[in-house]
Amino acid sequence: AGTIAQLAQIRKVSPALREGNYQPLHVAHQQFAFARQTHNEYVVVMVNASDQEVSIDLKLSGLKGRELVDLLNSEEKFAIHPKSTKIKLFPYWGRIMKIV
Repeated sequence: AGTIAQLAQIRKVSPALREGNYQPLHVAHQQFAFARQTHNEYVVVMVNASDQEVSIDLKLSGLKGRELVDLLNSEEKFAIHPKSTKIKLFPYWGRIMKIV
């Protein structure tokens, strides 16, 4: 499936993306990250509008021991660390990660 279809499908199956509370996590000139959360689901969306690969440190308090699963990029997994979690973003791309 194409990227637009993939994004639409992820949104369709995610209550947090459709109706969750919004929380900005990182805002910069060419990158941003935010969380959307419902009672049962926590999703982090990250976007890199730069032509360079970047790493962003996310501060996800109270989630130590859990992990982020990237729904957009082959379910790549990232462990959540107590102080901050470093996530790499490829040029002109993003991540949609569910906390499990």
